[in-house]
Amino acid sequence: MADHNINISPFEITFQNVPQSYVPGTAIECHYSLGSSVKWSSKDWIGLYKISRGSLRDYYTFVWSPPPHSQDGSPRNCCVRFEASYLPTAAPTLYQFLYIDGRGSVRGSSPTFSFCQPQPGDGDHLLLDDGETASGLVLVVSRSTFLEGQLTQSEQARSDLEKQLEETESENRKLGARIQELERQREERERENRELGTRIQELERQWEERERENRELGTRIQELERQWEERENGELGTRIRELERQREETERENGKLRARIQELETNRGETEGENRELGTRTQELERQWEETERENGELAARIQELERQWEERGNGELGTRIQELERQREERENRELGTRIQELERQREERERENRELGTRIQELERQREERERENRELGTRIQELERQREERVRENGELGTRIQELERQWEERERENGKLRARIQELETNRGETERENRELRARIQELETGTGNAWREQTRLAEQCQVRVQDPGNGQT
Repeated sequence: MADHNINISPFEITFQNVPQSYVPGTAIECHYSLGSSVKWSSKDWIGLYKISRGSLRDYYTFVWSPPPHSQDGSPRNCCVRFEASYLPTAAPTLYQFLYIDGRGSVRGSSPTFSFCQPQPGDGDHLLLDDGETASGLVLVVSRSTFLEGQLTQSEQARSDLEKQLEETESENRKLGARIQELERQREERERENRELGTRIQELERQWEERERENRELGTRIQELERQWEERENGELGTRIRELERQREETERENGKLRARIQELETNRGETEGENRELGTRTQELERQWEETERENGELAARIQELERQWEERGNGELGTRIQELERQREERENRELGTRIQELERQREERERENRELGTRIQELERQREERERENRELGTRIQELERQREERVRENGELGTRIQELERQWEERERENGKLRARIQELETNRGETERENRELRARIQELETGTGNAWREQTRLAEQCQVRVQDPGNGQT
């Protein structure tokens, strides 16, 4: 008889740990390995066939092939489960598993096996109760299949734990780099805080200096105010009152001057009226003079006529008397008229001299008034300048206080950020401790699995040796 434990299939899909028989009425697991050249498809399936099949459609039952897990080119181990309700009953008929791809080609075949009840004392089978199966049914498997499954699970668990360990170590490296970055940031923040503290101290020093200057300035202002008050009561007050008195006096003088000017203007108007009257009078006198001249001419003509008549009459004494009278009359009239004209000229010159003196006095008063107004403006400007300087110092003090408050707020905000950063570092340190503890647990678990794997390998070796002894033992009834 052929050895059913050896897979002689030339295909690249190899079925593993297929026993000579399965217990009917129990679910079975089929383990197989896909070679690196096999391209898996979702339409691949594993069928249970009789040896006496006519075609690939004559399957007893089948299950779809699950996707393999390995992606690195190594052989991929897979496992499918056939439920008990779909399996044959006990019979001497031989069966085998076939792997069919999506195109309908056979890619692998298993050794033949049958379904029969296990014999009492058969140590090659294990009976799994519902505590070890997911469906709650009893599963009968060979010891080698069970140990192979345990070994596969252990290797898979070991591989998963190694991946977890690598991931954990990678996370630890990242966490360490993050901690170093956070430490660097913390040191940078501490350096910035030290610089900020130094800056704050410098600003506080400047603030204290400004406060000192402000106190000195306040003291100076108070001293100036005190001096101002004292001067108001003393020299400055006297000066201001003197200036006020002079200003009032100047205003009074200006009022008097304006009144005098108005009076002089009035007098000048009257003088001009008198001058006009004097001119009119002069013109009248001149007109009278002309009339007198004309009358004198007429009188002279009359006299000439009388003289002529006199001469004609021959009376010389009367003519002489008439001429003397005429001469006296002319002299008297000329003297009176000249005196009157001289008096009018003198009065006119006197009025013009008074007008010139009045204009000079008015100009002097105007100059004094302008000088007093300029002094008043300078005094007001000085007072405004002192007020502006005091307000400027008050504004600078307010800006400096605002700046100091802003820096104190920034310093407090940096302190809060540093507190959060320290809390975050402590949290990361705690997480790192937990991760290290988990790593120690994973290493212990890996050592435990390695120990279990070694035991499984030793057990599998022992079973393989027992199988070889049975195969070689002639008393076993097999060839």
